[in-house]
Amino acid sequence: MMRMRASLTTALVADGRRRQIQEIEVTLIAKKVSVNGLGRFYDKVVNSSIITRYLVYVLPVALLLAAPIVIFAIYNPHAIFANTGVRVTLFWLWIEIVWLSIWVSKLVAKAVPWVFMFLCGVVSSGTRKYALILKSVEIPLSLVGWAMTCLVAFTAIARIERRHT
Repeated sequence: MMRMRASLTTALVADGRRRQIQEIEVTLIAKKVSVNGLGRFYDKVVNSSIITRYLVYVLPVALLLAAPIVIFAIYNPHAIFANTGVRVTLFWLWIEIVWLSIWVSKLVAKAVPWVFMFLCGVVSSGTRKYALILKSVEIPLSLVGWAMTCLVAFTAIARIERRHT
């Protein structure tokens, strides 16, 4: 809920003339909001440690992506994915690697400034500014690591597929 009150006042302007200025007073009245069970779970996840948070983010999707790998590896290991010549098991394996590698590269990018400070802080005391630079490029660094992992995984899976055909 919000209350507003407006009034006109006269003020002296820089060139010596008087002008009318409208003052607006805004009062916000806070309403108590109740949170349901999902909101409480979200709050616990967001305020927990980084390991717990990443397990909650990564593990359910990783298990869902692992299901087709296991099912096709057991029941139909030579099934081909949509007339592409790639086995379904290897396709889902690549999707699983893509999913896990983005989170691993994000964790590695978060650790790079700390490792840099630990290793180079012994040599020079002015490494803090370089560690801040590394921290500011954390997202691009994680995306480069993710792209490299996806490329390496794709080429490795393509080689495996060529050997089996």
